[in-house]
Amino acid sequence: MNNMLSIDDFGSGINDLERVDLMEPDIVKLDRELISGIDHDEAKQDNVENLVLRFHSKGMLVVAEGVEEKAEFDYLVGLGVDLYQGYYLARPA
Repeated sequence: MNNMLSIDDFGSGINDLERVDLMEPDIVKLDRELISGIDHDEAKQDNVENLVLRFHSKGMLVVAEGVEEKAEFDYLVGLGVDLYQGYYLARPA
């Protein structure tokens, strides 16, 4: 049917690397806890950079959830994140 599979809220609850390896999704949406304040948090920067590289190496798209500041957006663009969601870009309708 040409459907794409997505994992939402990666990094929270049960959505972890094991689940990604098991499901082999087309899209992985990173939870906002991984994204919030990434522009000034070195641990988050290292973690998200490694995740983006890992997911891209498997042909998966990466979505950043909860982008609320220009500095966060700019940092994530530099990492090569594919898609973005959050108040910085648009408020929910």
